[in-house]
Amino acid sequence: MLPRLERPDLCRDGAPPLRVRVRYTRAEVSGRASLHSNTITLRLNEHMVPKDKLAKIINHELAHTRGLTHAQMLGSNLYCWLPGWEKHFTWAVELPLDRKPSKLRTEGSEGWIAWMSHLKKLLNIVKLS
Repeated sequence: MLPRLERPDLCRDGAPPLRVRVRYTRAEVSGRASLHSNTITLRLNEHMVPKDKLAKIINHELAHTRGLTHAQMLGSNLYCWLPGWEKHFTWAVELPLDRKPSKLRTEGSEGWIAWMSHLKKLLNIVKLS
């Protein structure tokens, strides 16, 4: 059972929208959310994080938006990295969360030609200044 500080309005009609920001970093995958806030920040690195681990991080940050502190989550493998946490997030392994291949601008490609044209225009503007 969750403490009374939990926000009961997250799943009701008319609940304020939840804002999720994704930041890319070279560091370890992590998240951040303030208590009772509507914003979660996920920090992802260039490597594909296991989907069950990502679901666990999101769940932990959602708990913060509901008002739970680390002290209130302590001892629960639903929120903390305790043995057996994986059993709660096995459903996430099947999610279609695969990384899209990057669109590289190879020399001579349409994207590369457009990029070079843009750069030339910028250089001409700088020369005229």
